[in-house]
Amino acid sequence: MVHSVRMEEATGEDQKSEEEIIEEAMGLMEMGTAESERKALTLTRSISPTKELELLMLIMDKSENEIVEATATVMLAQFARKNPESTDKCVKILCDRLSSNEYDLGIRSAAATGLGELKHEGSFEALRRAFYEETEWAVQYAVLAALGNLGDTKALPLLIDALGSNISMLVQRSINSIGELRDPSAIPHLLHLVGKVDVVVEQSLAQALGSFTSYPKVVTVLREMANSENPLTCFAAEEALQSAEVVQDPDEAQNGTNNETPSMNYTIRELLERSFEQAHPPSRADRTLPLIHKEAEAEFQRMSPARQAAYKALCEHLKDGTIEDERAIAAIRLRSFPRGLKEEAVNQAGALNDPSQRVRASVLNLVSHNPTVLASVLLGDPDQNVRSSACSALVECGEMEASVLATIVAFQNDTHWIVRVSAAIALGSYAVNDKRAYDVLAASLCLKDGVPFAEGLRPPDALAVQCHAITSLGFVGNAEAIPLLDMMSRSSEVKVRLRTAAALGFLADSQSLVILSRLVEDDDGEVVETAIASRARLLEEGGC
Repeated sequence: MVHSVRMEEATGEDQKSEEEIIEEAMGLMEMGTAESERKALTLTRSISPTKELELLMLIMDKSENEIVEATATVMLAQFARKNPESTDKCVKILCDRLSSNEYDLGIRSAAATGLGELKHEGSFEALRRAFYEETEWAVQYAVLAALGNLGDTKALPLLIDALGSNISMLVQRSINSIGELRDPSAIPHLLHLVGKVDVVVEQSLAQALGSFTSYPKVVTVLREMANSENPLTCFAAEEALQSAEVVQDPDEAQNGTNNETPSMNYTIRELLERSFEQAHPPSRADRTLPLIHKEAEAEFQRMSPARQAAYKALCEHLKDGTIEDERAIAAIRLRSFPRGLKEEAVNQAGALNDPSQRVRASVLNLVSHNPTVLASVLLGDPDQNVRSSACSALVECGEMEASVLATIVAFQNDTHWIVRVSAAIALGSYAVNDKRAYDVLAASLCLKDGVPFAEGLRPPDALAVQCHAITSLGFVGNAEAIPLLDMMSRSSEVKVRLRTAAALGFLADSQSLVILSRLVEDDDGEVVETAIASRARLLEEGGC
């Protein structure tokens, strides 16, 4: 047991009794700050299972911090997973929290996530009821993910209902969960969506259909999708078809059975496996077993015993750390290990599906050589900070087709301005001289009633996106942008004129000098200084 090991490690005269630890935790809770409550949570690891459960429940009842309470809720599920005798009690607590509106949406979402982790058959009814009674889509999203993890085909009617939602994130999550259930009765409902959903959802649809490639009709549709005008749909459909060629289990395909559903999103797991150049196992059931990849195994054997022990410890923390700080720190420390071992750690921990957005963002650097996985995160994660981090990680991959295509889609369609800003920066970093990048950046430079306008964003957010698009147009280096930048140079927004002056310094054309000469007379001093510097740069390079 993990607890007995931890207790044995804490030897010496300074070791505190369980009563003293609980008293200390209660004192921290009385302080009422987020930091003190987080410290109280860490103390739960230092006591026996019985006392740990008591302390967790006390913290959940006394905490007034949503993040701390949500973390404790997830920890409760992790506790039950390690202590099966407590599962029924923990499931009841999680179901109560999921069903009660007196708890914040973050806590209800954490309860749903915890129920999905436990895969307890008694939680299905609570999840089903929560989905239909819940008013917050973020909680419904967590419920749909949990139902996919449960692996119970009783969830199929609900998941099919969710396909009709007007919230695309819910449709996408439902599609993913249906793919994880692998019940062939869902095939007609998935096929009905082909050609009727947006770009991001269509990619998930192709991935989910990849779970049913033993059916000729599905293969036919995937081949049609592989010729779609949407490049991301093409890519996902081709991946699904390649999977069909590598691994098929005719008996399982015939019966539509699935004894065990992996906790990690099936498509991402497939992509990780392929990135390690690991031959796929011969049957679906085998894929739920721990994976041993040749590249990772070879790298592991080359390390010293001390380094091997450090790696194993960090992998354990990433997978089973009871609070998000522990898992996030483990992800950061794993960055010093070889590529294959980093990706193996992410795969084994299922870290791309961690309930904490901070942890999901932290592990992206561990898969920064895999643009396909990063593209899936960029276009599918529910948290804008994680999607933004995926953009940054894609920059490390460099100019690869999957990187460029996913970033273009995110820049055009993401609903949060910070992701669009990150996508603009990424395009300027690795899409130099790429006509597609130029086209989408240029299309974003529009005004509505004289105010910067970006589809789906309010004016302040649209302004931020446009400013970064202007900068990236300079780096992309297409002189066709100059007429657009001329228009931007006349904007009433100082920030727009400032970015325009800087971008023109990278476009060696005589018209750039004309525009900069006008900006040198701008009313804003910073715009004037930037225009002078850009003009000097062009004259120095002599390309005009």
